[in-house]
Amino acid sequence: MKLVSSRFILSVGAVIVFSLSAQASYTAGNVKGNYSILMDAWTAATQTNSALLGMLTFDGVSVVTGFVTVVNSTGPQTYTIESGSTYTVQSSGSGSISLVTTEGTVPLDFVLNSVSAGVAQGLQLLYINPIGGNVVNAGTAIAMNLAGSASAATLKGNYSFLSNSWTADPSASQMGLVGTMMFNGAGKVAGSYTQEKDGVSSSSTFSGTYSVSSDGSGSMIITADENIQTIDFVLNSVVKSVADSLQFLAADSTMEDVSTGTAVRQ
Repeated sequence: MKLVSSRFILSVGAVIVFSLSAQASYTAGNVKGNYSILMDAWTAATQTNSALLGMLTFDGVSVVTGFVTVVNSTGPQTYTIESGSTYTVQSSGSGSISLVTTEGTVPLDFVLNSVSAGVAQGLQLLYINPIGGNVVNAGTAIAMNLAGSASAATLKGNYSFLSNSWTADPSASQMGLVGTMMFNGAGKVAGSYTQEKDGVSSSSTFSGTYSVSSDGSGSMIITADENIQTIDFVLNSVVKSVADSLQFLAADSTMEDVSTGTAVRQ
């Protein structure tokens, strides 16, 4: 029988200790700056689906500010995140946010990911419903990395996109779209897409205009098959003054369904 060297045992133990001590430890300082946020809520209850789009600004210590736009069957409502909104981050990288608005406090749990240069490039979010109910609300926040003011030129080039529309009304149609859109950097957008609706696929094109505010939020007005639609968005992942992606939300107040999606620069 061969004896295991005590030197080998010591070395293995040292590796294990080193690996445990090398695990990252996170703080609120790892969640800092502006993030776009998109969350979808869905339920089996009739006509109660909704979605949220906005921008969160974390100070790297404990305070969060910004705005969110909520769309449901009654139309869009924009809320400013008010004083008293806070966040915390545990050493494991999980955390919580308390968003105070005129409609009440929104509690969120999150896990940070894609840490680069000490700052999380993304958060995965879950709404913690304090009153219960048959509804789930989840989504993502993505670091904007915007240096200076944004403009139409910050959104330029070809982008692939994926959009989902759904409703809790059993008599209405669920729908999904995948396609490409091209922004010219000066306020014009055009594209094409494939649509799946009621088990039937079809393809079409669209064109329209867009604008970008200095904070990186914006909107599009597009026409497709003679239908005009307003889409709100927030830019993120800005590299060399151009957004690599954006999160968007259909903001038409007359629609009873909810439509959200993401676009990524090709």
